[in-house]
Amino acid sequence: MKKHLIFVSLFCLYLAFPAHALDPVADIAERKFGMIFIKTPNADDVITLTSLRDEDKKQKVSPETDVKIRIGDYRVTVDIKGGYVYNQDVIVRGTERHEVIVPGYGNLRVNGRCSEVTILQNDKKVMVIKCNEIRTLPRGSYDLKIQVGKFTLDQNVMVVTNTLRELDVR
Repeated sequence: MKKHLIFVSLFCLYLAFPAHALDPVADIAERKFGMIFIKTPNADDVITLTSLRDEDKKQKVSPETDVKIRIGDYRVTVDIKGGYVYNQDVIVRGTERHEVIVPGYGNLRVNGRCSEVTILQNDKKVMVIKCNEIRTLPRGSYDLKIQVGKFTLDQNVMVVTNTLRELDVR
């Protein structure tokens, strides 16, 4: 008797498992759609959603907004200000909200009256920026050479994920 009860219980769980994510009160038409939310280091990053089934279907998306999208497989491509590109594949299911957070990038700004800032990582030149300009960089430690008039200041800075690191030069 116990074997039959266990078998019936497992069979009922097996039948109910694929429908566990669907909202039971959602309309049938709503079950064809899901939501996607993409968080990027900058508000002006360019985000493109591409359907993996049909490569021609591309959609531009604003960062940090909920977007209603048909269920399916998508590739999220984020063109990050600073010359970096981030890709991630996402499976969108019905009535679910999916979050994509771009990891490993932070922002750096040097405030003050300086002419230019040279950013070095492991003694290699990464880029040259102007003062008061925000740049997106991969997470890590950077050496800055800040040109103030005739003088050059050396500073070590740590860039942390999804934050703005500001350095004031006086």
